[in-house]
Amino acid sequence: MSVRKSITAAKAALAAIDTKTKSRDVIVKTLRAAGWSSVGSGAFATCMAHKAAPGIVIKVGQVVSSKAWIKSRWQDGFMNYVEATKTTQSRYALKVYHSAWVNELSGGTYVAIVERCQKAKSKAHREAISGIDNATASWGTSWGGRAVCVGLNFLEHVAVYGTLDCHGKNVMVRANGHLVITDPLVLPASR
Repeated sequence: MSVRKSITAAKAALAAIDTKTKSRDVIVKTLRAAGWSSVGSGAFATCMAHKAAPGIVIKVGQVVSSKAWIKSRWQDGFMNYVEATKTTQSRYALKVYHSAWVNELSGGTYVAIVERCQKAKSKAHREAISGIDNATASWGTSWGGRAVCVGLNFLEHVAVYGTLDCHGKNVMVRANGHLVITDPLVLPASR
């Protein structure tokens, strides 16, 4: 199945849900009942995949986390990241096929259809991600025999849209083995 058909299937699944009145958790439960399964989640969002829509996931998120220790410090910056990717081209940028704010619950709930990435498993990938986590400057070093300074330039561009939060769940790998920065931003919590 082509990515275009997968995107169409994902949009149809979302259209079948009254997202304007549903929380992130209810949207996720509804997708699960329609055959979508959770392939990853974090403090703000859950990614859902379906065998009839390979190559993509539906990301359902909310600005304010339900976890108190995060809620008091940070808000989700994913939609800011989506805006950042519109103003630059980088092989490290996540491919976003569709994104929309759907309601104001939990500070704002959004859905996005994005490329499906995998957790980094190779030692080289894990070392690169560890370097990103520890110091953004490590992207300027050689990784896998190739200079990845472009990644550093991309992160510098993205950083103006929020606070960088790069770690193993936010930096993943495409099917072709290239690193992709999937969700690198958080925002200070509103006080």
